[in-house]
Amino acid sequence: MADFENIGAALYGSSSKKSVCLPGQTIKSWDAVQVKLAPALIDHTSHSKLSATDPAHLDNGNTQTTPPITIGALKTACICIALAWIMFMVSLDMSMFSTAMPIITDEFSCLVQASWYATAFCLTNGVSKLPWATLYRSKQVTWVFLLSAMIFFGGSLTCALASSSAVLIVGKAINGLGASGLLCGVGSIIDKITEPTKRSESFYAVAPYLGSIFGHIAGPLISGAIVNDSRNWRWIFWILLPIGGPAALVIVLLFRGRVFAGGDAANPKWKAGHFWLIDPPGILLMSGGFVAYMFALYYGGQAYPWASSMIIGLLVSLVPILALFCVWEFRQYNNRVALWRLLRHPTVLMRCLVAFTVSGAQYLLLYYLPLYFQTIRGEGPINSGISMLPIIISWSLSHVVFGMVSASVKTKVLYLSADVIGSVVAVGACVSFSTLNAKSNSAHWITAEIFAGIGFGLAEQHHWFIKEASLESQDAAHAGAMIDAFRNFGSLAFTAAAHSTLINVFLSSLRKADQELDPKTVLSTGTTRFRIIYSSDQVSLIVEAYMRGMRGIMFILLGGAVVAFFITSSYSVWRGLKAWRSRSAKEPVEHQGSDEVPNSQP
Repeated sequence: MADFENIGAALYGSSSKKSVCLPGQTIKSWDAVQVKLAPALIDHTSHSKLSATDPAHLDNGNTQTTPPITIGALKTACICIALAWIMFMVSLDMSMFSTAMPIITDEFSCLVQASWYATAFCLTNGVSKLPWATLYRSKQVTWVFLLSAMIFFGGSLTCALASSSAVLIVGKAINGLGASGLLCGVGSIIDKITEPTKRSESFYAVAPYLGSIFGHIAGPLISGAIVNDSRNWRWIFWILLPIGGPAALVIVLLFRGRVFAGGDAANPKWKAGHFWLIDPPGILLMSGGFVAYMFALYYGGQAYPWASSMIIGLLVSLVPILALFCVWEFRQYNNRVALWRLLRHPTVLMRCLVAFTVSGAQYLLLYYLPLYFQTIRGEGPINSGISMLPIIISWSLSHVVFGMVSASVKTKVLYLSADVIGSVVAVGACVSFSTLNAKSNSAHWITAEIFAGIGFGLAEQHHWFIKEASLESQDAAHAGAMIDAFRNFGSLAFTAAAHSTLINVFLSSLRKADQELDPKTVLSTGTTRFRIIYSSDQVSLIVEAYMRGMRGIMFILLGGAVVAFFITSSYSVWRGLKAWRSRSAKEPVEHQGSDEVPNSQP
């Protein structure tokens, strides 16, 4: 799901009077605003931190207030509607693919590569946030936005014309790169054209988030209708061009040449030295580590035995890569992606770990539930898309309701309670998912989906904890970026592990069930075509093998939810003990003061 929290930083602003987005450089100041409806639409599962980390606000170390650009109401409305369409398009791209994935694997006969479609998108989307943020600091904001749109459309075109699974993976990687720039650009443009103190109450500012929610809800339905005929799955990429193309053109024409009212100092021209602000060594090391991890899980148990030198070498290579990354980031300390002093803050560390587990577990549901409906239950793409609505709608409503309640009831207990309760509900939903089988009734999985949406929605309210942590503005910006990175990489790590589990459990289960069936041949037939190729008895065995693999995914899902519950509950207990000790330390002083008052009177 799209990450509204990233763009939502434009609505929140900063909790202090000076905000810093990249090391050594400050951004414009504004007072923190009270968010009413917007918080409910902000914290979602995607992937890129925007205004809080967006170097579009850089002023080369000079703190200055840069009011929004003054343009007509009609132009503002047109720009914000176009931004809403952009968010709708990006959300469609994220939500449509999972419904079409079983049909795509049938055409390319490559279920073993299905995880790469998701992990390639998450990887490029995650590591490209800082580069895009650095580009948005220049005066050519419109052209940077246009560049990101062209990259996104180029990725969609590559996917639509893909003649092989490898080309489709490349297209999804390009998609992720462009989507990161678009999400960053939406928040940057909203920040420039809306009044900070009125941002949370302005329909113009909230419209993009509404567009994203509608995109998530409509995505499975549109995708199901399109891929009902397997020859039409490419249209899920073609339709993105007419949806987003006119919107991008409107933004380019109406926002062209607009810069901060603060002047040239607020938006310096791009210079060669700025390239190092994006931390290329850190990005390369991080990307290399994740690629090695993905290849190890992809080849392990399939092309090579787990005990082979290839798999062991890939897994062992993670150690030096991680060590180099840690040494590099520690040497930079305040200037790079991983800020060790922020990880020492209990709230930031807790939210990073929760973001990793919650986002990873939630992404597994959204990506693999269509496989359960179409491959195991034998439903068509349309019914599969409809079956995904309970979790998407309940997830969206949990954000809306919590945002409205938290705007009225401003207490830390509410955030802690929602976090723990959400984790408990998510654990219960995951337990229910782990008991699914091919013949489970609809009440079973609908109830599980509803509770999963509510639980994961409540457990990922990260922005409230960042505001509550009382960090300095620079630290708050970096903490938000770190949490968002953990969300992206959690989705990547969980997806790679889950898909490896699915394939390996399927292969071993089918070998034991029928010696005559070649499991790899069955995999090559696709996730739905095997029903018309094999006999009914063999189909039953194949479905049972898929169900065993799917159950392995659900156990990984359950493990993520349990870890999230352990982290949130431990943090809540720690906060409670800390508050109790603080009150206990103050009580003797207060009693002593009250005894001295009457004695001091003559």
